[in-house]
Amino acid sequence: MEKQQIKQIVIENASKEVESILNSARAEAKSIIGKAHAELEEIKRQEYSKFKYWEQLERSRQIGKARQIEKDLILKSKHKVISDVIKRFEEEYVEILKSPEKYREIMKTLLLEAYKEVEGGDIVIYTSKKDRKLMEELMNETGIKAKLKTRDEDFEGVIIEDQSRGFYIYNTIKDRLERAKDILLEEFSKIFLGE
Repeated sequence: MEKQQIKQIVIENASKEVESILNSARAEAKSIIGKAHAELEEIKRQEYSKFKYWEQLERSRQIGKARQIEKDLILKSKHKVISDVIKRFEEEYVEILKSPEKYREIMKTLLLEAYKEVEGGDIVIYTSKKDRKLMEELMNETGIKAKLKTRDEDFEGVIIEDQSRGFYIYNTIKDRLERAKDILLEEFSKIFLGE
């Protein structure tokens, strides 16, 4: 599976959740904006009866304050949407890790993707101690011939070293989540924050 396809799957899986969250956030933002405008109007009405000079000063201060509150609330709502989507995305991956069948398929995909990048040469595949047996099975199943070593650190996925060319490929679930979060933040920032 290519990186572009993975990116597309991640974005498609998140889109339904995003739409629900967005609708809720938009309704909340609209309500907050309405309340802010109502507060602003009330402030204007109360200050109208005061002495003209002081009224003008106070009104200006309150309008600026209300506008800042409004901007802050809208910005917080947009950031909450992004945070909620990322949180739900991470929760889905935690659930996947609990399913042996799904976990096996993900590990197989991670192995094949990384291996395609380095086919040939003097290759070492690193996995965690807990996944060694699974990785042996997957290598036999896929016909991948390489040295298999374990690392002490606990990670889900594979790290492939091409010893003849001197580089590593990290294809772990944690790395993928970080890349997906970066992609989501970038895309959502463009859409919702106009950045």
